[in-house]
Amino acid sequence: MSLTGKSPSETYRDLIYVDNSNNGIPSGSVRPLKSGNGVQSSLAVDDRSLQVKSATNNTTALDVQNASGTSKFLVDTTNNFVKANNVHVNTMYKEFGAYQLGDITQNYYYPLPCDVLPSANDLYEANNNFMGTSPATSLDLSSVTSARQYLVASMWFITDNITIDSAKLFHNTGGHDINCKIFSYDFVEGQGATGGDLSNGTQICTGPTGGDIAAASNSIGTQALTISSANVSSGKVVLAMVKNCTGANVITARIKIKYHITG
Repeated sequence: MSLTGKSPSETYRDLIYVDNSNNGIPSGSVRPLKSGNGVQSSLAVDDRSLQVKSATNNTTALDVQNASGTSKFLVDTTNNFVKANNVHVNTMYKEFGAYQLGDITQNYYYPLPCDVLPSANDLYEANNNFMGTSPATSLDLSSVTSARQYLVASMWFITDNITIDSAKLFHNTGGHDINCKIFSYDFVEGQGATGGDLSNGTQICTGPTGGDIAAASNSIGTQALTISSANVSSGKVVLAMVKNCTGANVITARIKIKYHITG
């Protein structure tokens, strides 16, 4: 709307001003921009900064778009995230994997190592099947001697609250079926006798629930995992586990998780 030819009474509500006792742009203390009839906007300014503060949380508190209307930078104060080019700005990735798992009990879940390269001779033995066939939702290390070093190699300690965005399994099993699950656990920290014990196991990702993953013997298979519970709180540990569903072939498997920090 042009102001040309209109009286102040016809236009003052559409004018924007800073309420600063006729001193103009404030110095060192932001003041909100208001309409001519006193309605406060989401913008506040001073001579050195710009603040965006919505009256209520919303999904587009700040939305920078290109000429065609595609969002390039988005601040969502309802869901507490920031995206650039439709990707969370604090997106990260975590990988678990093992080369040639052998001598493992059929239908038992085995945690995959992360961040370290353990000895296959020590790790992938039948007596390391302590997570069971479900897998287990709690673990008392005092009763499972073989679990201690195995868990150190396999657990991902969650430092900040995170949200899982996706997870994918890569595998070669010599043609035998495979499946996997990813669980989070409460974890006892410190030097006490219960240090490392796990409890409150919660499934956060899973392979197919209606059957196992069939694999050809001469290919590398991939499987997108289903997210069961995306949010994982800081202080928990995450285990990514695979099971050999048929036969006794050697398994090589990797799981890649995409996630972002939520605070």
